[in-house]
Amino acid sequence: MLDWLNAMAEGNARFFGVEIGAVKIAEPLPAPLFKLRDQPHDWAAQVAISAKGASQATGKGAFYIRFWERFLERARAEHPGWTNARKAGTATG
Repeated sequence: MLDWLNAMAEGNARFFGVEIGAVKIAEPLPAPLFKLRDQPHDWAAQVAISAKGASQATGKGAFYIRFWERFLERARAEHPGWTNARKAGTATG
């Protein structure tokens, strides 16, 4: 059913299936336990693309890119055989 809803959804609407349970952590009340049972097929890819773009554009991601660009320039100038990389990586770990 959720596959059909996600196929029919327009714009930014996405449908998720969540199972709600309870778990005993401490006294006196149980805590909610949520388990993801279904999600849109493209959701993980969309989140990854969005996060990558956001981290590269500003903040830490932009700093990392600038740092590695300068590092590669210097490494190629001082030690040409160290790397064959032509572009700074964008992984921000």
